[in-house]
Amino acid sequence: MSKPSPFLDFPASEKLPYGPWIGYFDRATDPDTVVVCCSVGFDLYPSVSIRLRGLYAPESHELGADELVAAIEKVAPYGTHCNVYTERTPRSREQARTFERYAGDVVLPGNRDLATLVNAEIKRLEEKYGPLSPGS
Repeated sequence: MSKPSPFLDFPASEKLPYGPWIGYFDRATDPDTVVVCCSVGFDLYPSVSIRLRGLYAPESHELGADELVAAIEKVAPYGTHCNVYTERTPRSREQARTFERYAGDVVLPGNRDLATLVNAEIKRLEEKYGPLSPGS
């Protein structure tokens, strides 16, 4: 369902946070993007793609990417409970009305921030390979 037109007129000053949501970890699609199934209320449980905030990692085809995805799925295997804190950011001006992605924080049990864990793994891989190319 697309956003109903009455919601399009809300003033920009009424910025509300998106979350926190409770959910479970589904999978990593690349080193800085994960899919989480969230409980958003009203018995709705969408799978949502989250771009991990504060993380600049190699793209899927670049050196270290496969190892980073494996590291993510090791610390957060399928079904791991998590809290998700998001904000909506349009990818481009053309897509602002039709397609948006979510940037946010995924916090695992024990208050472990997933982006922080991935950044530590990036540092470990840079000691092994040298500087990794952060994706755009």
